[in-house]
Amino acid sequence: MNDPRGHRFLPYHPDAYDEHFALRIPLTLWVVLLYALHAECLLLLGHLPQAGAELGYLLAYVAPNELVASLPALAVLVAALRRRPTAGRLPRHLWRHGAWLLLASLVADLALALTSRHGAWAAARVAGDLASIAVVVTSARIRDTFADFPRLPV
Repeated sequence: MNDPRGHRFLPYHPDAYDEHFALRIPLTLWVVLLYALHAECLLLLGHLPQAGAELGYLLAYVAPNELVASLPALAVLVAALRRRPTAGRLPRHLWRHGAWLLLASLVADLALALTSRHGAWAAARVAGDLASIAVVVTSARIRDTFADFPRLPV
């Protein structure tokens, strides 16, 4: 994938690559990653200083085991934010295994949602988890993005 020689060697449109000739992270992957981190997002929203009582109820939907289940997705987010040629070995390793980490987080959340007693919220989580798992498993672009990492300049 990291081939700056020309368009005929690139499996995707040239706009799909960044300045380091690595595949850009597609919007679908960002959406799945944000969904996988929904427990952290709800926790942050519930603790906003101006939130008060109107958003404080969100904290009832966040359990500690959900935060633990999303830790692999958090590692993928850190690797995504560190995705540049000067990144060390850890972000490269996490990114290379990012699809599996993301799937582990989504499957763990699915298991928790299936055992949840929150009714409609649990049903929405099951649907979101299944849709996200399907996207990660079937998307060739996401698979190729996880296989690609910006290389150090030669």
